[in-house]
Amino acid sequence: MKIFALLIGINEYSTTSNPPIRSLNGCVNDVSDFGKFLKENYSDLIPDERQVLVLTDANASRAKVIAGFREHLTQAGPEDMAVIYYSGHGSTGITAREFQAATSDSQEQTWVLHDSREPGKYDLADKEIALLLEEVDVRSPRIVVIADSCHSGSVTRELEQFLHMRPRFEKGTSDVRPLESYLDGAYVQRGSVDIPSSDHLLLAACDRVERAWENNGHGQFTQSLISVLGKSGGQVTYADLFVQVRAFIRNALKNQTPQMEPIGVFNVSQGFLGRN
Repeated sequence: MKIFALLIGINEYSTTSNPPIRSLNGCVNDVSDFGKFLKENYSDLIPDERQVLVLTDANASRAKVIAGFREHLTQAGPEDMAVIYYSGHGSTGITAREFQAATSDSQEQTWVLHDSREPGKYDLADKEIALLLEEVDVRSPRIVVIADSCHSGSVTRELEQFLHMRPRFEKGTSDVRPLESYLDGAYVQRGSVDIPSSDHLLLAACDRVERAWENNGHGQFTQSLISVLGKSGGQVTYADLFVQVRAFIRNALKNQTPQMEPIGVFNVSQGFLGRN
């Protein structure tokens, strides 16, 4: 068994983004901390440091993140772990008309990558992540997605100033996204708008209508996650990890509720990333 990990953290966004993207200050630290945790506790499953691909700031472009899924994570085979960690702005947008019949609000959730707001480019949408996970799943690894980003509405400025905190949310466009823009026309080529659903576990910093907060150069969710994991060296089940992290966050913040969602077949009573 091996771990193949794709770690993405973005503090600074492209200066040609339109409109400009507000910088963050804890995402690169979060990636560094999570990578350090893996190195210290899972070195037996990561004998080659090239099994962990780190993309931060300008290197976390749309093209490089997609390549990270397709070229790096697809190395994971049966019994291996494929881990995707994202720390950065989350957003929402108006999904393509072809998808709207299956939604209640015509919205989709996105990751704002370093250059994804440059003219002619798009955020990495949930429907694109689903396609990429399908490609990773071809060799049947166990897939874990950890997202410390926000999928919420407007920012409360007074709350930010009072708590010295900031949300990881960037407002999306009100334009309807064209179907052909999803992963270079993948849904057009498939001849279907059925969204694939690969077996995986999602650990998210908050629900789809909340904010994910960072403070003192770190994401609240990631730091609580690493704190709980660090006490056991990873020897905790996904279910117990989630319960402890959720309690930790809810005691500190009243407007952020971490989520855990197993998609398809995924046993949450297993140890984190293959540990007992």
